[in-house]
Amino acid sequence: QHMTYLHRDYYKPIYNAWGTAGKEEFTRKLGYRFQLKTLSYSREVAPGGILSFSLKVQNIGFSAMHLTRPVKLILDNGKTGSARITYNTNLSVDPRKWTPEANIISIDRKLRIPANITQGVWQLRLILPDNNTRLQSDVRYTVRFANENIWNTDGTHVLTKDISIQASASGSRTNDNVFQEVTI
Repeated sequence: QHMTYLHRDYYKPIYNAWGTAGKEEFTRKLGYRFQLKTLSYSREVAPGGILSFSLKVQNIGFSAMHLTRPVKLILDNGKTGSARITYNTNLSVDPRKWTPEANIISIDRKLRIPANITQGVWQLRLILPDNNTRLQSDVRYTVRFANENIWNTDGTHVLTKDISIQASASGSRTNDNVFQEVTI
């Protein structure tokens, strides 16, 4: 059985019978609660090259996600204002399948780095915005993972701040100017 909603206003006698520890656990775990477990990735990649990426996620909540959502990766140069450059791509993954019973989910992907990207150190961010296009840019409707110190006020989760994009990096390259998931 899965619990997706139950709160202090639902039925107070039951809620109060749980005691402090029970209330805290139920409040923390009701619905889905995603936690990023591990991340591995190519530390250095060339413009037009392939970034290997592996992320492990676990749902430590009581329920699965019910509505579909995009899972987006953002390559960000870490700057602000007009100097900020970002590239976005949707991953071919369905977070509704990240159930508590699934234990740890592995997301292993290859990502094409744009050939025209500026060399330097880049960040990799993750965001699960609302599926409704009118709400996608509203931070209040993005999924916030359970981990400490990775969530940003823009709704993204900083996975790493040290992907080095260098022309001297080894590996195959293309002239494609898009950031996207590729099948190799």
